Amino acid sequence: MPPWPPAPGYGDFEATRRLSDGQIRLFAQWVESGTLEGNPADLPAAPHFPEGWELGPPDLVAQIPRPFTLPASSGDVFRNFVVPLELKQTRFIRAIELRPGNKRVVHHANVVLDRARSLRPRDGADGQPGFSGMDVVTEAGACRLDPPRSAPADTS
Repeated sequence: MPPWPPAPGYGDFEATRRLSDGQIRLFAQWVESGTLEGNPADLPAAPHFPEGWELGPPDLVAQIPRPFTLPASSGDVFRNFVVPLELKQTRFIRAIELRPGNKRVVHHANVVLDRARSLRPRDGADGQPGFSGMDVVTEAGACRLDPPRSAPADTS
């Protein structure tokens, strides 16, 4: 997840997240004209958000042992949660769906499989579930997943 935006003029990027000069002029004209609403008939259909699990019923549900309360006055919080998985047999992961208790305060999540259990001693050391920081280092061969920030596209 590189920081964005890179300064213009330093290379071409695929899927650049920048408005063209023409698009910026179009927005400026719209604002200058009073931000008039367009024809409601031209609106796309409202998005449908499925109830329940987006990827279908799960085979396994894991959760942190107790909830973490985010202080109302906090800025960015980088919190790591240890989710114990006491599996009795090998399992294969096809997909992971994260469901925070309050989606409005969660920007994104990274998932790390900590086979050596090296992160567990840090869990709860400050009296709250998980531990703060971005200094998560795992052993060689650990699995780290940086999930997409949106649902995967249907590639069938």
